[in-house]
Amino acid sequence: MYKRTILTICLLFLGIGTLQSQETNRGIALAIKDKDGQEVGLYRESHALIIGVSDYTNGWDPLPGVLKDVEAVGKALEENGFEVDTVLDPDSNQLEAAFENFIRDHGRKKENRLLFWFAGHGHTLAPPFSPDERMGYLVPKDAPLPDGDENEAEFDRLALPMQRIEEYAERRIYARHALFLFDSCFSGALLETTRSTPIPENISYKTAKPVRQFITAGEAGEVVPDHSIFREQFIEALAGAGDADSDGFLTGVELGEFLQKHVIHYSKKKQHPQYAKSRNSRLDDGDFVFAVGRNVPDKIFEDFEIFQDRLKDGSLGPRMIVVPAGKFTMGSPKDEPERDDNREGPQHQVHIAKRFAMGVTEVTFEDYDRFASATDRRFPNDQGWGYGKRPVINVSWNEASAYARWLTKQTGKQYRLPSEAEWEYAARAGTTTPFSTGDCIHTDQANYDGDGEDYTDCGAKTGVYRKQTVPAGSLTANPWGFFDMYGNVWEWIEDCWHENYQGAPTDGTVWREKNNGDCFERVIRGSGWIDAPKNLRSAYRKTFATEVAAYDVGFRLARDIPNPLVVAPAVEEKVQFTSLNDHAVGVPTPRIMKERLLFHSKESERITTSSEHLKGKAQITSLKGNERVTTPEHLKGECENVPEGTYLWILARPKFAQNYHPQSNQPDSGPISNGCDGTWEGITHLGASVRGDINRKFEILLVGTDIKGSDIMQNYLKKASRTNRWVGIGQLPEGTTIYQKLTVIRR
Repeated sequence: MYKRTILTICLLFLGIGTLQSQETNRGIALAIKDKDGQEVGLYRESHALIIGVSDYTNGWDPLPGVLKDVEAVGKALEENGFEVDTVLDPDSNQLEAAFENFIRDHGRKKENRLLFWFAGHGHTLAPPFSPDERMGYLVPKDAPLPDGDENEAEFDRLALPMQRIEEYAERRIYARHALFLFDSCFSGALLETTRSTPIPENISYKTAKPVRQFITAGEAGEVVPDHSIFREQFIEALAGAGDADSDGFLTGVELGEFLQKHVIHYSKKKQHPQYAKSRNSRLDDGDFVFAVGRNVPDKIFEDFEIFQDRLKDGSLGPRMIVVPAGKFTMGSPKDEPERDDNREGPQHQVHIAKRFAMGVTEVTFEDYDRFASATDRRFPNDQGWGYGKRPVINVSWNEASAYARWLTKQTGKQYRLPSEAEWEYAARAGTTTPFSTGDCIHTDQANYDGDGEDYTDCGAKTGVYRKQTVPAGSLTANPWGFFDMYGNVWEWIEDCWHENYQGAPTDGTVWREKNNGDCFERVIRGSGWIDAPKNLRSAYRKTFATEVAAYDVGFRLARDIPNPLVVAPAVEEKVQFTSLNDHAVGVPTPRIMKERLLFHSKESERITTSSEHLKGKAQITSLKGNERVTTPEHLKGECENVPEGTYLWILARPKFAQNYHPQSNQPDSGPISNGCDGTWEGITHLGASVRGDINRKFEILLVGTDIKGSDIMQNYLKKASRTNRWVGIGQLPEGTTIYQKLTVIRR
């Protein structure tokens, strides 16, 4: 059995901030809550770097157990919400580069949660004239055993000293929290603050303060076996066993206490884990947090990101695409050729309020057969065309729904059939023409009967008629990345059948029995391999009996996707969040408005306003919605090439004072004319009496809007701050509830 001195490092960073639009591979955003359920912080992104060295080449014993450790830790961290990168058997240059690159990519953001795991030999050296100043090292695959002066010098050159790790922790990484775990018998100055862990404190705003924490698997001179007890107990703690106060969160202090107790026990007192915080007084107050049990959140995906959920047996589910929230016109216009006047109208505006995911392709036989095997259901007939990657056919609506429920249990994520509005939204993919391909379609783009009738003589009749299904995804994707939205097989929809859209939901939700819905019949969409091109139009809809299966009917899945969280800035006091849309004229000002206003009563002094600073009655004095705004001339050039987005624009100014453009310094009709062209979804004015302010009157404008761009607003407010001394803006992901997050500062 191999012995090892394995040095395992975990860095976890806790940041507090506002979650905005996400990039690819960000992992899960996590809201941290105290025992009362109040949010005290947020991890914006969750990343892990796992480094394992098993195949040593210069005198060190090989460590075959490291490979198992890397796999097990990676899986546990993925389940806890981390996006994991793995590096195996790095040499000295690759080891340092792994840390440098990962920190460069993810460690500069204070809101991120990062975790570094190193599994491999560790070693401690003591200078000959300063034996008490011992230094630990991470050993890459090419470092020699330091068994002589020459080898020791080469070892010192190639191994990564813990001084470098300390430098990363305290100077290179901007995140508030960092945790290091060393699965080794290790000592050194870094651990001089070792102490017994106290009874863990409850999570509070103190949790968000900066900290660097260190936990080792043993003391100097102890030997850690290649079969890692420390790794096993770390995973046990992460699964919930280390949550001492059962609040759904595992803190660094709780983890240290758990590992000290359990590793000593299971190693039969051969290992004595150590726990320490940073020697830097600025980095020893906070605590970092893992979520455990029900608190482990769903991943926050980027719009149009493709992902697959993992089933209980480790296999992957269907490929899904994240569809952003948005608006579209559902149904066909009266002048669309081949329109079914009875079924495709009236056209109506639909606002898909929540993001969702939908299958890249229809569910295949390969996907469905796992379900049928696991539940002892019948295997659908393939008509002799083939199984595997072809879309499953001959399944009823009931069977399709059962598959979605089974996948929900297998993954812990909410799978279902799409609503009719969601399906058409994804099929149109931002287009308004009969097909997402334009005014015509071609058999290179969809599987349909191209040897029958044409569509408006556009060339849809190509002479190609395949007379069967084709493998899912073998033709062209639509602009949003979905394959076979037209043709191949009809797709079951969750909605009950309604003859037309009179009274249809306008928020994208499922339409059930309301307004004479027939739930013994369900909507099917998209048409099949047997259909004429006119039936492939985005608006075409058809009814089919719930319990009936057919050789040209299959289904595509949808899945609920969490919206990004929005939280307040990191502050000591608790803040009550409240939605803009929950308020009406005359109601009291939300508490956040009273407690989070910052202003200067004097040029040299900033006062943080609390309840004692805001006196008198404060209430919403007006509430407007859907007010059109035109871009002012002086901003038009800056508004042209900025991205679409939803923004929370907050302005504060002395009540009754005129507003001035920052460039012209001329009176303006009001703040709502200062933005780019767009529709303001809500404008709230709140009046309050403020100590030290002009006329003791203050007006706060809260504006949530779909406009073009964030940089323009940032630039505008920077200019405004130089003349009028007003600042304040925050960007929110489109489709997210607009919260009253007051970030206004009066200088």
